[in-house]
Amino acid sequence: MDTNSVFLAEELMDIGIETDLQRPSSATTKRTWRKRSARRLEHVEVNVVTGGIGPTEDDITRKAVAKVLKKRLV
Repeated sequence: MDTNSVFLAEELMDIGIETDLQRPSSATTKRTWRKRSARRLEHVEVNVVTGGIGPTEDDITRKAVAKVLKKRLV
């Protein structure tokens, strides 16, 4: 059960940000994750990304977000 999305939606609503969609991104390839994320960014004002499996080499979250945003990780 995804309780994290519900919690975040409630917290955002409390500060006046209405959420339309919470879509989990399952563990996919970096390329698929980047394509999905880039597509989402075209249609939203705010995109909240949480999760990942931790600071391990197989966690693609940080690298994929950096690639989508065309930023370098430091």
